[in-house]
Amino acid sequence: MGPVRTGLVAVIAILLAAGGAAIPASAHGGGIALQVSQDGLGGVYISASYEEDGHPVDALIDPVLRASSPGSADVGPIELVSSGQGVGIWTTPGPVLTDGAWTITVATTVPIAATVTTELTIAVVDPPVEALADGIAEPGPEASGGDFILPLVIGLIGIVMSAVLIGRRWRKAARSPALG
Repeated sequence: MGPVRTGLVAVIAILLAAGGAAIPASAHGGGIALQVSQDGLGGVYISASYEEDGHPVDALIDPVLRASSPGSADVGPIELVSSGQGVGIWTTPGPVLTDGAWTITVATTVPIAATVTTELTIAVVDPPVEALADGIAEPGPEASGGDFILPLVIGLIGIVMSAVLIGRRWRKAARSPALG
C-alpha cells in the first residue's frame, strides 16, 4: 500500500472515530419525558429527557406553561426559555406564580410532542444573600459534564490507531526497495 493510500486510510479512520462521538446523539429514540419543578422564587423549570435512554434533550424544544390555582387567576400561556443551568433545562423568564397549590401543565410540540400535568405547592422563599448584594445571584457549581468522556476516549483510540497504522506503513515502505 502506497503512502497516499495509507494516508487516505488514516484520514478515514480519524473521521470514523470522530463520527463515533455523534452516534449517541442520534440514538435516543422514543418520546420525551418532562419533569416540572419550582425554583423557590415563584418560577418554574422543566427538565426534558428522552424516555428511551434518559439522556437530556439536546434539541431545541418549544415548551409552554399554563397554570391554575383555586385561589388565583389562571397563568399562561408562558413560553419557557432555555436555562443556562444545563442541557434539557427550560425555565420561566422570571417569577410567575404566587404561594399556594397550583396545577401546572407544560406542553411542547418540537421535536416530539409531549405534555405533562402536575400538582405543585409553590413556596416562595427569600432570595439568597448573594442575589441581594449585586442583584445577580452567584453562579452555582457547574454540571459534571460527564457526557463527553466516552466520545473523547473513542476519538483518542482512533487517533492512536491511525498513528500506529501510518507508522507501520511508513516503516514498511522505507524498508522495501524502491520500485523503479
